[in-house]
Amino acid sequence: MGMHVDHATIPPLEQPSYVLLGSLVPPRHKNGGDTAVIPMSSVFENLTPDETQLLRESRQHFATAYYTSESAANLVSTSRKGEEYISIWDGEPWTLISPEGTDLKRREQTVSNLRDLIYDKQYVRNVPWEPGRVAVLRNDKMLHGRTAQIEPEKRVVLRAKAY
Repeated sequence: MGMHVDHATIPPLEQPSYVLLGSLVPPRHKNGGDTAVIPMSSVFENLTPDETQLLRESRQHFATAYYTSESAANLVSTSRKGEEYISIWDGEPWTLISPEGTDLKRREQTVSNLRDLIYDKQYVRNVPWEPGRVAVLRNDKMLHGRTAQIEPEKRVVLRAKAY
């Protein structure tokens, strides 16, 4: 599962404000394929002030460059509404690009803690898909990702974005 906000790698003001997900063909529930969500407030509450500051100054760099080689958004960015949020796409290997002189151990510890928090079972909730179920997420308030599917099967989820 790769937790993310939609279009996390583009500038924050170009990212959608809302993401609508609607189930057309759900997976079998015990087979995975649901959507997991976590409130960003749960992540922020558990980051240290030093980690939050480092993430404000840092971007993701992708090893396989699915979107771009380097994100255009800092990991902690400011939304259209003037609120901080975590602009992350954790769907492929990445490293942290941080200000020159940042201690390697500090960077590695911050990334490790961030990843632990965005997958923390204490805060992550599953949205099990049923025909007709709809979820509307504020892109700057909730991280989301698809749970792993044990067997390949069809899952059709309608996606729409509002800016």
